[in-house]
Amino acid sequence: MTQLTSLNEDVLDAIISRLRFRDALSLSETCRNLHPISVGNAISDVYLTHPGQLERFCIYMLADAQNRLLRLRRLEIVAQALGIIPSGEETWESPMIPIEKLADALEGASNLEKLDIECVQPLLEAMPRLPSILLRLRGMKELALRHVPFAAAKDLLPTRSTHLRMLILTEASFTSASPTILKHLASFPQLTRLECSTLYVSDFEHPVTLPSITHLVIGQWGHDIPLASIANTFPGVRRLHVKSIIWDLSMIDDVRWHAGESIATGCWNHLDELCGTAEALGGYITCPVRMFRRLASRAEFLYELEEGTAAIRRTAPVCISLYTFTDSPWHVWKRLGENTPRLRFLDIHVSDAGIGTSMDTWMENVPPALQSLRIVCMRLQITDICHAMPAGLSSSDMLDLEQDVINTLPNLLARYIASLQYLGIGIGDKRYDMYTRSWSFVGKTSWWRVSRDGQEDNVRMEPISADIGERVIAYIDSAEFEATMQFDDARFRSK
Repeated sequence: MTQLTSLNEDVLDAIISRLRFRDALSLSETCRNLHPISVGNAISDVYLTHPGQLERFCIYMLADAQNRLLRLRRLEIVAQALGIIPSGEETWESPMIPIEKLADALEGASNLEKLDIECVQPLLEAMPRLPSILLRLRGMKELALRHVPFAAAKDLLPTRSTHLRMLILTEASFTSASPTILKHLASFPQLTRLECSTLYVSDFEHPVTLPSITHLVIGQWGHDIPLASIANTFPGVRRLHVKSIIWDLSMIDDVRWHAGESIATGCWNHLDELCGTAEALGGYITCPVRMFRRLASRAEFLYELEEGTAAIRRTAPVCISLYTFTDSPWHVWKRLGENTPRLRFLDIHVSDAGIGTSMDTWMENVPPALQSLRIVCMRLQITDICHAMPAGLSSSDMLDLEQDVINTLPNLLARYIASLQYLGIGIGDKRYDMYTRSWSFVGKTSWWRVSRDGQEDNVRMEPISADIGERVIAYIDSAEFEATMQFDDARFRSK
């Protein structure tokens, strides 16, 4: 701590500015010398989760508005912080907080760079000056307006801003009568990421080209929108996430199973990353993909095998990340090997989803089914393993069972997958990150380098650091590797 506090104040400010507000507050309580800088940075990045917290924030910031509000850079407000409770699928109660104080705070935060408001519709009704406040935020770089009426969305965009690079718009209600918003985005030349809840045919009646957008997230995509319309509107997309396809049930027999032939034309030439469910992706995207992230419910993974296989076969990914379950049938994994000629990295997140299926069964069936893969690297992260264990086990018994998996599974995988050179296996839990709004693995992942002494069955496992494993993954998931598909193991060996 002494070495830290001896640094120049400008350097300290730059270091602490990278901390989340809670970490900055904790640091302010640890060291008296760091208190002023830490408090200043704590109020630059604020995440509000309940009404009392929001009200105290407004009172504190407005008490010295000229100094404190100008420090505010990032502000996220969830529905509960506004005192709003959903009373139905698409209905929200009115805010139950001092609206004028919040309006004053937003108006004075002229240096705000990121604003994320979870439910804009009721807030807009209670705060008429919200549109004029947002229009004046010229330094805005990231804006997320969730549950906003699309009829009003265009009036909330800071059109004078030349800095906006990320925009998230989710509708208050899903209706094909919602006016298009795409034509209003042409005034943001720096916009690189767009997330919208729904795309309809009406969005493409007046074509517009948005070449700066490289990361596109579509919540729902109408089945009657040709892929070419989306690719022509967003020609620069490199990362695509499609959450679901809106199907017309009266046409499902005619369209769904022939989607690849009737709609999948005019695709991009290449995507760095493709993410979505098998239903959303199967048969639609036909260009080469570097990283394929497949999200699935247990029912989808078991039922929609054909669509998932089609999505993988048509995109020929170099890397695949799958969320799957312990009861997935072996032929799912066998087809994976048969349809992935370019695959070099396989990332599996496996859970028993509370169904109590033993990992022993998974270990018995899955490794042999993967023997046709040509992967260089594999990472397996296992969560919820406790559900698959007999009731009444002590914590020490649980640790023994987990250790059995760690001792057995690496050799099984290395023996069956002849091309495997790097392997990581972790057993832990998953945690939801409220900042990124995503789940992440929590636990230690052990890594090995796999070598063979001339004979296929003579496998040697050399423990390595997790840092080497992560660097191998980053290299395989890079344009440099994809260009040649030549893996140089020497660059990752310790000198």
